[in-house]
Amino acid sequence: MPAGEAAVPWRQLNASHRESSQQLARLLQLRLNSTGISDRVRLDPAPLAVLEGADTAAVLLEVGYLTHAAGESRLTDPAQIEILAQAVADAVDNFLTNKTPFTSTDLRE
Repeated sequence: MPAGEAAVPWRQLNASHRESSQQLARLLQLRLNSTGISDRVRLDPAPLAVLEGADTAAVLLEVGYLTHAAGESRLTDPAQIEILAQAVADAVDNFLTNKTPFTSTDLRE
């Protein structure tokens, strides 16, 4: 840690990345919704312990449930998995290369 800089508790590391996390989540939502195979993707900005220590943009993404018939079908079909994976990859690529900048008003549903 640089001299004169205060230590940040582990559980607060992600706090400074909330806006960028929301941007990443919105890109994921847009890309996944555009596939036509995913259910309507919902954003739920909840504080999650698993993400609190991430010193970068962070999201938790669930693409389906194996206990739900439609979700199981989607998650066991290689073609649909490929489409979902490409949508996630495109969203992350857009986020990292800043091809699709958002403002905070764009992030509201």
